[in-house]
Amino acid sequence: MAATLPTFYTYPLAFNPAKAKLALEECNIKYVEKKIDILSGQSLEPWYIKLNPSGWAPTLVVGENILCESAEIVKWADSQSPLGGDKVDRDFIDEWVGKVDAWNGNLFAAAFGGAAGVLKFSAEHKIKVAQAQAKKNPDLAEVYQKKIESIKTTIDEPTDKAKAEANKSQLVTLLDEAESRLASSSFLAGEEYSIADVIFTPCLQRIPQVKLDKELIEPRANIKKYWASLKKRPSYKKVFGVQDSPISAVGIALPALAKVCTRSTLRTELDHESASQNGKIISAVILNNLP
Repeated sequence: MAATLPTFYTYPLAFNPAKAKLALEECNIKYVEKKIDILSGQSLEPWYIKLNPSGWAPTLVVGENILCESAEIVKWADSQSPLGGDKVDRDFIDEWVGKVDAWNGNLFAAAFGGAAGVLKFSAEHKIKVAQAQAKKNPDLAEVYQKKIESIKTTIDEPTDKAKAEANKSQLVTLLDEAESRLASSSFLAGEEYSIADVIFTPCLQRIPQVKLDKELIEPRANIKKYWASLKKRPSYKKVFGVQDSPISAVGIALPALAKVCTRSTLRTELDHESASQNGKIISAVILNNLP
């Protein structure tokens, strides 16, 4: 009997799932992909909470093993088909993966993407969904309560200037280290592409999304050249093609927003904006809420 393929739960517009999917693609792992709609609250349904108590994505189910963290999935994929083999600096990779995964790309997008109001609206919606699910599923009430507390902590973070600047400084430190390493090699861990590059790609992709590429990428010549090369990889388009296309992103997000938009304040905001601006609002929701 043929082995069952791993099942990968993801959301095409989210930050952390992109790390995991890029690793799966680059390591040529065959898998079954299933979209879990984080925006509308589908990830808070009991069947998914039992898989991933955090109620986020990604989740990778491999037989009886369940991996719920993007860095875990990246490392697992690399263990199946090591990128770069023995031609890359494995000690650096281990350290780098931890450093990059510790950076909060969602806080960065929320703080510098300018949609704190929409963030709050969406977070409040998710809290209500979690509260309703806790009542329907008392056996999972404790898990849902932890999720509610987690959501609450994200509401005010984007408007905390100290946290926002600390987050940006953390990214600048990563960029400076990468710039230095790329001065003597084509990729971060050597002359071969590795998971060090995999996990860093979504971080770089976040920067132009919030219009900070002129400040953070352009002045760094090595990263600028490196970033251009990363975008040419076949895996990049497969993972980020939807995110980089406003039309495609809107097409995915609109059905979820139709479920979420029950308050007249957001309806009014959407009604009074142009189609282009609607796309910006939707993108803001995505950037500011999805891990």
